Amino acid sequence: KYTLLNHPRMREEGVSFFLWTLLPPDQKVNFGDTGSRVIRSSSTFNTLAEETQSSEAAWYAKEICGDSRRQSFWDIIFPATTVEPALPEMKSRHFRSIDYVVMRSSFTDLETVTLVCKAGRHSDPHHGHLDCGDWGVHWRGESYIRGIGNIPYDEKCFDDVRWTYPQAGSQGQNVIFVNGERQIPGKWRGQPMDESVGGDVLEYRYGEDREYVLMDGTNAYPRQELKGWRRHLILDKPVVTVVLDEIESAKGALIESRIHPIGDVEVPDNNAYLLLKGESGMMALIAVAENPVRYVPDSHAYLPIQKDARLRRIPYVDTELTASGAKTTIATIVVPVADESEARAVSQSVKRTVDRDGALTLSFTARSQTHEYRYERSDDGLVLAR
Repeated sequence: KYTLLNHPRMREEGVSFFLWTLLPPDQKVNFGDTGSRVIRSSSTFNTLAEETQSSEAAWYAKEICGDSRRQSFWDIIFPATTVEPALPEMKSRHFRSIDYVVMRSSFTDLETVTLVCKAGRHSDPHHGHLDCGDWGVHWRGESYIRGIGNIPYDEKCFDDVRWTYPQAGSQGQNVIFVNGERQIPGKWRGQPMDESVGGDVLEYRYGEDREYVLMDGTNAYPRQELKGWRRHLILDKPVVTVVLDEIESAKGALIESRIHPIGDVEVPDNNAYLLLKGESGMMALIAVAENPVRYVPDSHAYLPIQKDARLRRIPYVDTELTASGAKTTIATIVVPVADESEARAVSQSVKRTVDRDGALTLSFTARSQTHEYRYERSDDGLVLAR
């Protein structure tokens, strides 16, 4: 009498999360427990497409599952769909209930960048991760920046000790630290839930040429050292990423902006930028602030409580600076480069200006094109000018 295939949400959004979290050609957004491997079940997606007449489900069944992977006996019972496959016109999406945002120019073009970020609540004590503000960059079929993923199950990964593991605690995410203060969970064992712990996407702007996210992650922290934090993320299509952090803290505080590179990372002698090296290309990361910054490579030591476990070193890089006042801004630029000389040229072209009214303008030149971003001052902080 009842089938979930007739549920309105299933008919309208049956493959939305699978499709919009896709990282071309065959990975998916990897926040927390999700993992980076795409889900391939041709019988499931063919059935979904056929029963709901979804062209998006048909595209996923054909392009991601594919005829070459039709090895299950269920594919005899649920054969390939007859629905014509098609991709949605809107390529990016903000999943509002969990505050994931995935920004892209294309579902299939490997030469374009996919920029992902998240805010959200810290109310899950079992599978949750303290990753409010985490972000990642995917290009040419591989991730250059992302969080370090889920925890291999062991004796302690489901009690309060889990937050000391780099995979679950904020120390293993691409977020901000002030004097080492970490993010906190909204639920401790034996304590009531605090739904206020976490962060929110305050604004998301979709556009064919540029996309913008503004989030506030202040309430993800105890707020003893970090007094306020707003993170702005821009995908300037097709390949330029700009992240701007507004941090409130005491004067003289040590501020760290952390990234976890997936490939090799190199800090040139001039300390002007980072080189992120993948298997198919190279990206430059350039941090810009009022005060000098320094790039500090380090690693997490991780040893699960498992038989025959081995100590792992999980690398990360902190961009560090000392706060000269109560408010600090750090801009992070990530662009593809051919070599170190191109990375140096981009870093030398960067300009940062602050007007009398507090508006901030950032500009640089990459691939013979000048990029400029103006953030205007509001009562709550900076906002990207329209």
